[in-house]
Amino acid sequence: MARGRRRRGFLANVVVPLVGGTAITVAAIVAFAVSSGVPILGPGSGARTADLPRAAIERFVPETVGPPDRDVTPEGVTPGPRVEGRLTRVLPEPRSTAGPREPETQFRRVVVLDGGRFRAIQDRTPVLVRLFGIKAPGFRDVCTDQNGAEWKCGARARAELARLIRNRSVACVIVDDTNPVEPLGRCRVGVYDLSEWMVRYGWADPAEGAGPTLEEAAAEARRKQKGRFGPAPLGVIAG
Repeated sequence: MARGRRRRGFLANVVVPLVGGTAITVAAIVAFAVSSGVPILGPGSGARTADLPRAAIERFVPETVGPPDRDVTPEGVTPGPRVEGRLTRVLPEPRSTAGPREPETQFRRVVVLDGGRFRAIQDRTPVLVRLFGIKAPGFRDVCTDQNGAEWKCGARARAELARLIRNRSVACVIVDDTNPVEPLGRCRVGVYDLSEWMVRYGWADPAEGAGPTLEEAAAEARRKQKGRFGPAPLGVIAG
C-alpha cells in the first residue's frame, strides 16, 4: 500500500510536471514560429536555413559574432587562420529565378567546312550545322588588305574556327531545324560562343538583326584591325 502511494506521488510530483512542461514549451515554440512566419526546421519538414525569410534571419541572428573562445582543431590537422575581432554575418544568396537552360544538342568529332559551318554525324545521319547570327566567308573567298594585297581569308577563317574547336564536342541550341540535315544553331565550345568568337576576332560579320552583342564585337574587331580587317598574314597570300 505504501509502495503504491509512493509511486503515485512520484508520478504526480515528477513525471507529470516534466511531461507537461515539455509539452507547453513545444507548443509555445510552434505558436511563436507560426506567428512569425518562420518555417519549423526538423526531419521531414523539407525546410532549410536558406528557406528562412531574410527578415527572420536578420531579426534572430546577430549581425556580428565574436571569435571562437578556444581552438578545437583536432591533433594532426593544420589550424585555420587566427581570427581577430568580430565576424560579420553573411546572409545566404537569394534563390535564382532564372528558368531552366534551353536543351542543347551535342555534336562530336565535327569537321569544319568554313568560318560558319561544320559537319557532324547525329543519330547516324550526317548533318551540316550553320552558326546562328553570322555571315562568314566561304573557304575559297579572297580578301584585300589595306595595302592592296590579296589573301585567302576564307581558308584562314576556317582554320581559326577549327583551331578553336580542336577535337572537342560542340554544344548547340538549335534555333531552326526546318531542314533537319542543315540546322541553324547557337553553338559553343566550353564557355566560348562560336558565333561571337568568330565576329570578335574578325573572321565573320554579324547577320542582319543579330543583336547588340555581335554588333559591338564586330566594331571592336574593326577598331583593333583583327582578322580580315588587318594586314594579310604570312603564308596565306592568294596566288
